[in-house]
Amino acid sequence: MISKQITQYRYDALIKEQEKLNEDLEFYLDEQRKARDKGDLSENEEYSTASKNVQQSRQRLIQIADELADVEIIEIDKGPRIGLGCKVEIIETDENHKPLAEPRQFYLDEKGDTIIDKVLGIHSVLGKAILNGTNGSYKIQTEMGTMYYDVKKILEE
Repeated sequence: MISKQITQYRYDALIKEQEKLNEDLEFYLDEQRKARDKGDLSENEEYSTASKNVQQSRQRLIQIADELADVEIIEIDKGPRIGLGCKVEIIETDENHKPLAEPRQFYLDEKGDTIIDKVLGIHSVLGKAILNGTNGSYKIQTEMGTMYYDVKKILEE
């Protein structure tokens, strides 16, 4: 069977989410039992809510188990190339490389969520531009116009 490749960062995030969901599931099952003990389930909103939470938690746990099944952790390139799993520092600049914002750090991964998880997806405009690139300045065309970024790979031990 062919294994799926994921980054260490993604793997750790999935394991953490799985652990949290298992804790939540125990709580929801307990809430469901308490609500069931109150009697008539047809008009029991607490039971309905707890059951919905149990179902959603179980569905997500199945998704995570599927994503973690037969995975191979990608080795991060220790050279200058920016690849999947690398941590990068990105500074939005003007065309003269004058910073317009504070530096931000992201992991480069298959799926991104820059606001919550600090992960830059490789399918985003910026992610596509820097993937397999090196430290330097990048000029990106977006729906908002031309954006400029200085990008630096951060080597972690």
